[in-house]
Amino acid sequence: MNKRTILHTISLLLATALLALSTVGCAVGMAEAVVFPVRQVEGEATYTFGSYTYQIFDDGTLMIVEYSGSEPDVVIPDTIDGKTVTAIGYAAFMSNGTLQSVKLNASLETIEPYAFAACTALTQVTFGKNLWRIGEFAFSETPWLVGKTEDFVIVSDGILLAYQGSSNDVVIPEEVKHISAAFAMHPSLVSVEMGENVLTVGDYAFSFIPTLRRVVLGPNVRSIGAYAFDGCTYLPSITIPDRVETIGDYAFNECNYLMDVRMGASVREIGQYAFKYCSRLLYLTLPATLERVAGYAFADCYSLSLVFYGGSETQWEALGLDGSNVSLKEAHTIYESNGGNR
Repeated sequence: MNKRTILHTISLLLATALLALSTVGCAVGMAEAVVFPVRQVEGEATYTFGSYTYQIFDDGTLMIVEYSGSEPDVVIPDTIDGKTVTAIGYAAFMSNGTLQSVKLNASLETIEPYAFAACTALTQVTFGKNLWRIGEFAFSETPWLVGKTEDFVIVSDGILLAYQGSSNDVVIPEEVKHISAAFAMHPSLVSVEMGENVLTVGDYAFSFIPTLRRVVLGPNVRSIGAYAFDGCTYLPSITIPDRVETIGDYAFNECNYLMDVRMGASVREIGQYAFKYCSRLLYLTLPATLERVAGYAFADCYSLSLVFYGGSETQWEALGLDGSNVSLKEAHTIYESNGGNR
């Protein structure tokens, strides 16, 4: 897969929605609107401004896709050619050996995977407060990240960038709102519990952790990213909170011991391969809000026998499940049900 294709794929994975949650004073969980815009890159065209190469999103903002400069200290501008800079793209600064410090602009919202990876002189990073998503390995192999000694590396306005602690039973700190690929490939994590302030579980957040046995998602989580729990082989069950609207591609792929999945009242979309190879999955609860089940979302779920669906039979048929989800189609479905007290 070439870099341009990856950029388009990542753009399509950007979460969307209106989130209601925040801490006001000492009161945790009081509502505050937070908007995560939907953005897609317009076509293949790239543009150059000084040392920056960029692409334009369909809302008129832009993403920096490459930096060719050699300055040791870089301040990412708020605007380029009159357009607001909202994203730094895949590997945009990767392996820049002269970059020592970077100040990220206030309008920046997302940093894609490997954006600053292997910048071997990078020792200082200043984050803006509008940032909510940092892709996997965005700062890997940088002195800045290597120099962090705290258990929880939290940046910007509550992004958990890395977990470096030794505990196998983790409670996510209250100040965390967004979880990046902080726990990916953790060698021994057994249990994780999230509080009320967590809004997003990002791509690869808990991927490839075969020891993981218990996950308590926060009640205000709105989206679960691609590959978030991929390869968590022995995870036995998962309850998706009522505010979650999207479950990303491969989110629970190859969770071979997953037997019971209960989705909350707001899930609209389940991504492709989201539960593929969940070969022991027996029971599944789906809400009436469901609008799309992508191809192969439940492929090779050979044991799936009972589906509790919140909508009517007519709504179920309208989902248009195809042959790639034959396990789901052939399971016994109970309509207008929330799954009872299983």
